[in-house]
Amino acid sequence: MIIPINLDNKKIEEKIVFEKFIVEKLTPKYIDEDFSALIENSDLIKEIRGNAGDWPSLDTLSKEDNFLDLAWHQREFEYGLSFAFVVRDLEGNYMGCIYLYPMGFRSSPQNKDEFEVDFSFWITKDYYNKGLYEIVKDDFIKYLQNIGFTKIYYSNLKR
Repeated sequence: MIIPINLDNKKIEEKIVFEKFIVEKLTPKYIDEDFSALIENSDLIKEIRGNAGDWPSLDTLSKEDNFLDLAWHQREFEYGLSFAFVVRDLEGNYMGCIYLYPMGFRSSPQNKDEFEVDFSFWITKDYYNKGLYEIVKDDFIKYLQNIGFTKIYYSNLKR
């Protein structure tokens, strides 16, 4: 059973516009772009995010399974259990995904009780090579702080 993220009067928007990118609630309507990005960027995703087993595995990942994952992310968002976003550039091009999980669901550091939320994300090679990785990370952490999170656990392997 997933214990929801304690929002304590924090509101997580379904769409957030930043200076260089936009995030929107991840839903199955993004299946084609998401699946293509996962397949084309699987090695980088593993390098950046880590701690997701062998996900995404080109041997086992199917479009149907990915569709179910996106539907699950949407449902968890709607119930406030976790929050997954698609990341787009300002022209609407697909950049990757952002995830907010309750502590202990994705990552379980020894000091997990000291944190409020587990933040991770990935972006495609093109945007990574353009230097957007740090911008997405820093801007989203600032967003989380602005809505009231003070103890954010950043669980990507790439720090």
